[in-house]
Amino acid sequence: MTEKWLKILQEIICLQLEMRKNGSAPWFRGHCNSSWKLHSTLHRHIKRLITEIGHNLEPKLLLREEYKTLYRGFMSSAWPLLGARERSDWGIVFSMQHYGIPTRLLDWTESFICALYFAHLHRNPNEEAAIFVLDPAKLNKLTVDREALIQIGDDPPPSVFNAECWHPRYQHPNEDLTTIAVVPICTNPRMIAQRSMFTISGDSFDPLEEQPAVSSAIKKIILPPDIFDDVETYLFLNGIDAFNFFPDNEGLRMKHEASTKKLINDAKLLYPSSFR
Repeated sequence: MTEKWLKILQEIICLQLEMRKNGSAPWFRGHCNSSWKLHSTLHRHIKRLITEIGHNLEPKLLLREEYKTLYRGFMSSAWPLLGARERSDWGIVFSMQHYGIPTRLLDWTESFICALYFAHLHRNPNEEAAIFVLDPAKLNKLTVDREALIQIGDDPPPSVFNAECWHPRYQHPNEDLTTIAVVPICTNPRMIAQRSMFTISGDSFDPLEEQPAVSSAIKKIILPPDIFDDVETYLFLNGIDAFNFFPDNEGLRMKHEASTKKLINDAKLLYPSSFR
């Protein structure tokens, strides 16, 4: 492996040790294109609506009202399809995220190698990818003055931080919502396999990493094109494939496609004359 890749791994280790000294632990998020910003799917959805069709509502109000509409519509249509664990206030939101309906949630993982896999998935070998590293406890200290992770679930006891304001079912406050880092109750196998964590985005349309109030809790690590093969080798040596993080039929399909692609690439390397 190249020295550049080893330096990136060392940087990850140092960040982890630094956070653990402060009683926290890093969360990771992989982007196969380094230019992509930390925007929730709901924020991207609202920006698209404003850009393509225009809207008279103020962006924050549109964000809140559209989220309520999406939540109610999904709950009404998907209720017979949801399992018992998904039929809760936050379980419905997790299912919306799972099936690609816009939410305030932004996916993170406790697993570096999971984030690395997603940064490498569908990546153009000639372009930069990126991994974001978040200190979730520091983020919460900066946004809601609570230097700890926030558990979200139904009927939290009075001593626990109440995150209802960030839920589309409940009344939003007059003041702007900030972004918080939350620990979910896993409602499907993918969340367990991916060691899922979430930030719940606030009302700002600025990408999370560019918001001055919280940018110090986030580190962006670039994966340049010249370490593409190092990353691929690292994932292969650790036995990582789609089924590790998609433990279902879709994961098996993705695993088969990746195996076939690797078989063809290996054959081209071993028998180049056959492919001229």
